[in-house]
Amino acid sequence: MHKIALILALFLLFITKGYAYDTLVQINARVTGNTCTVETNSENITVKLGDIATKDFTSTSISQQRTPVIPFSIKLVDCQPEASAVKVSFHGAGDLSDKTLLAINNNGAKGVAISIMDKNRTSIAVNDKSQSYPLLPNQDNTLQFYARYVATQVPVSAGQANATTTFLLEYQ
Repeated sequence: MHKIALILALFLLFITKGYAYDTLVQINARVTGNTCTVETNSENITVKLGDIATKDFTSTSISQQRTPVIPFSIKLVDCQPEASAVKVSFHGAGDLSDKTLLAINNNGAKGVAISIMDKNRTSIAVNDKSQSYPLLPNQDNTLQFYARYVATQVPVSAGQANATTTFLLEYQ
């Protein structure tokens, strides 16, 4: 009985049709030179926003904020000609009241977040890309940014107002 089942299975194996297709997988890519190197002093940046009194936070409207705008920059060196521009994104926790703002670390001031802005002082949403910064080939490039405290609720409660973000460069 087992011999008959085995013979039948072998017979079915040989009478089934196999199909073959000619297929083509085309892969396109370009290998480029190194784009830029982040200068050592720009790898770990500390932006000191200073001590701000709670009375300076009078509104949650961005246009009515009275906190100072503090500049900071990221310096790129050894930029190769293959990179004509770069976009920067700042990654971190978004504030609970406004996800576009960088959240203050837990156990700190309440009702405060940090706005990161591009060279035109236009806010860059946390975890989103900045406008494109043109790069000059074969020379150093400095990308200008700004940061400031922003009230997300009034009144603001006092406390430490520190935050951490990492930046990511996307070359064009």
